[in-house]
Amino acid sequence: PSSILLPPQTQQSSPPPTTPSSPASTSQNNNLHQQISQYQIQITAYQQQLSQKERDCNAYATRVEALTKQLDMEIEQRKTLQLRLSKAEAKKKEGETNAVLIAYIKKLEGELE
Repeated sequence: PSSILLPPQTQQSSPPPTTPSSPASTSQNNNLHQQISQYQIQITAYQQQLSQKERDCNAYATRVEALTKQLDMEIEQRKTLQLRLSKAEAKKKEGETNAVLIAYIKKLEGELE
């Protein structure tokens, strides 16, 4: 009988044997996942607080802007009123001076007669 030569068998590399995780590492993983979840909840809460603070800040900025405009208008009104008052006082003084001059002139006219 003739012998049939078979090709030499190649050794296939097998994946490393999987070892079931030990209870300690499973517990540690669960703890880490719980911590991560807690951190994510905290981060979400901080983001919400930050968003609220940004909204508050924008509202305050809008209010400050409105108050600044109102104050600017009041300052302009005050300047206008102050200018009017100064003009009125100047006219009053002019009128008083004129009255004194008129009285003096009348007195002089009376002395001339």
